[in-house]
Amino acid sequence: MQTKFSETVITTNDLKEMQDKYLAERLLRKWNEDFIDEDNGDVVTIERNEVIFEKGTFLDSNSLAEINFFLQSGAIENIKVSNQPRNGTLVSDHATVYVVTAEKLRKKTNYYLYAKSSSNAIEIATDFLEQMIVGSFSFSSVKKLPYSNLIPPNDDQELDETVPEPVEKYFYAIEMEVKYIDDDYDVVQSFILQATNVEDAKNTIESFIVSKLSEDNKDATIATAIISAKQINCENVIDYKFSAEYFEHQKEVE
Repeated sequence: MQTKFSETVITTNDLKEMQDKYLAERLLRKWNEDFIDEDNGDVVTIERNEVIFEKGTFLDSNSLAEINFFLQSGAIENIKVSNQPRNGTLVSDHATVYVVTAEKLRKKTNYYLYAKSSSNAIEIATDFLEQMIVGSFSFSSVKKLPYSNLIPPNDDQELDETVPEPVEKYFYAIEMEVKYIDDDYDVVQSFILQATNVEDAKNTIESFIVSKLSEDNKDATIATAIISAKQINCENVIDYKFSAEYFEHQKEVE
């Protein structure tokens, strides 16, 4: 088996150049269809498509004959082919929580963030750490986690002047039952956040949930109960808004 370093990909409409090659991407026949909008009588144009061959298809004489038909009819113009059969396609998952372990001067630190894949997690973490760490660093591991909610530290909170010394905070993984009293249902959710203690974590989570409901223009009464709580090794939680820019950029590229 060869690596991508020896792969040759060309875009062509020459059948001789396609012969005994493999499709480098799914081959689609595209066309437009006009429909009448029954509500206002306007003509609406919709782009339709049909799969002719899947990515990785070997282009023998039979498949080339079919491709030639679509080339002659104008349904397709060019085809991207490769000298290697690549049938698999990497797709992104929905945004979920990852933990990335960074290493600097033999010291390992964990960063929790939202990402859509392991490579996406490394990309986001690199962007973040380049702005947070002085000097060189590397990554020793990246892992997808089942945790559903990250609550980043609130660096903008006003200091409590009644407390003479800064209160030490820890990162917690909290599993909590949340009851939505008005809607008469409950759900178990997990959270990662920084707090002074478990009770402080519970209060922060409740405020987080209420804030999210408010953003969705929902006014609900909730009751919570902690199922489990433990301190975790975490250097920082990367805000979802930071990761979201990557998700939006990916949509634009696609």
